[in-house]
Amino acid sequence: VDFLVENDPEAIGLIDRLWSASPDDWDEHYAALGSKIEDRLIFHLQESPLELQRAATKLIDEVGTKKSVPALTALASSDDTDLRILVARALNTVKNR
Repeated sequence: VDFLVENDPEAIGLIDRLWSASPDDWDEHYAALGSKIEDRLIFHLQESPLELQRAATKLIDEVGTKKSVPALTALASSDDTDLRILVARALNTVKNR
């Protein structure tokens, strides 16, 4: 995965699709790409189903920057309790990083 991204930045889109299909299988590999994936994660916070919003929030907690704060804040009042908890953690981590 690192080789692909180093040699072709467009590979992030491919890896994002793999992660979107199976977040549990790809989380570790995707997170290893660091803040390069943040724009895609923000997209998932705004446009994806709940399962991917949760997975994206977990990754932002690991690799996100303050760039993610507006998208996370928008989810802070979600109807989903688990997502609200994940968002609160991620906001705290990102703000203190």
